[in-house]
Amino acid sequence: MLSQAKHLTKIRKEGLWDGGRNLPLPEVPPDMSDLDTRAEELCAKHGLEDRAAVKELLQRLVLADDEASGNQAEYERQQGHIVRYEDAVQLEHVITGRVITLTKNQVS
Repeated sequence: MLSQAKHLTKIRKEGLWDGGRNLPLPEVPPDMSDLDTRAEELCAKHGLEDRAAVKELLQRLVLADDEASGNQAEYERQQGHIVRYEDAVQLEHVITGRVITLTKNQVS
């Protein structure tokens, strides 16, 4: 399963949401409510035609923000504790800031 950050990178690289115009990402919406209206506003502002792609981008932005918040909460919860066999372990890549979480079920 791809993380939300990877989905966002893929959407940006392929120019799926902005027709390859390389526009900066919009601000993260506060939640999933009213994404249709926000997508319409962005389409009108930038002259974009694919409202579904813009809406998907907004959804991915919200999910990526939630994912980052969850990672931070898990980090704070585990900070200072001894790691035991059954614990989830998070590894963060220093340069990119990407986080992977490992559990004993994932270890072979």
